[in-house]
Amino acid sequence: MAEFCHAKDGTKYTKEVSWTPIGNSDNIENMYQGTFDGNGKTIRNLYINDISEYIGIPCEAGFFGYAEKGSIKNITFDNAKVKTTADDYCTGILVGVAGSCIENIKILANCSVEGKTTLAE
Repeated sequence: MAEFCHAKDGTKYTKEVSWTPIGNSDNIENMYQGTFDGNGKTIRNLYINDISEYIGIPCEAGFFGYAEKGSIKNITFDNAKVKTTADDYCTGILVGVAGSCIENIKILANCSVEGKTTLAE
């Protein structure tokens, strides 16, 4: 379930949605390269369950998949869960792969990331 707030009147809506991460590494045009300012807002109940099998192709999962040469700031995540099952995934709640400036991000204690673990040498 995700909670949405109508910007003009503050009405909150709760709805189950499928989230597609912003940006990916398919090619440079698909990487997120802008400025994202969450203005201190909170994203609640983000749930990503990516069960894709991209064998040998690196993929990213999170609110942002791949962020490069940009800025992400001023946002909080509450009750966020990200789960992946494929090999070669880079996974995080905020971003899978970050080459951007990241500042003032809060990940609350009731958040989790689940997937395979591989350490590079």
